[in-house]
Amino acid sequence: MTSLVHPVLMLIGFIILGSEAIMSYKILPWSHDTDKIAHMVLHAVALFLGSVGIYAAFKFHNESGIANLYSLHSWVGLGTICLYGIQWLLGVSTFFYPGASPTVRRRMLPWHVRSGTACGRVGFPGEAHLPSGRWPRQVQLGSPAGELHSSSGGTSWRFCCAVCHCPNAQRAHACVFSSAQALSH
Repeated sequence: MTSLVHPVLMLIGFIILGSEAIMSYKILPWSHDTDKIAHMVLHAVALFLGSVGIYAAFKFHNESGIANLYSLHSWVGLGTICLYGIQWLLGVSTFFYPGASPTVRRRMLPWHVRSGTACGRVGFPGEAHLPSGRWPRQVQLGSPAGELHSSSGGTSWRFCCAVCHCPNAQRAHACVFSSAQALSH
């Protein structure tokens, strides 16, 4: 049971909530301040679930007698969660907490966007389904070499790119909400 907790929490935390947090800032029809709070809270929940997912992986490894941090997947995952946490703390302290001046906010915004996109590009697809995590597990379980692949890795990568590079966020927002309004009448 413990072995299932890690992938589920990483999927819900990083993939689903992390993606929703990125998109929420641009496509929700609320005020700027409400969008900012939703963005921050979704990222906080994603960070919490990701941290619990990392803990679950360490716990499972310790209970099963498997070495910790033995694969590329482990190191990329640990690095990603650390960068995600730093990104969240810097974002909260710069953009949410009222201590930063408008000049500092203006200067930090491009870095915040780029580093958030970098965390998404590394964390979302790399930790979801790419072979760096499956390969060591399948080798331990005795899977033949031909089965060491991930059919969903490409789909996850395309999803991440769509989320991180949504150039038509305003158009998507208008389309989604005008369709919803039309259906409600």
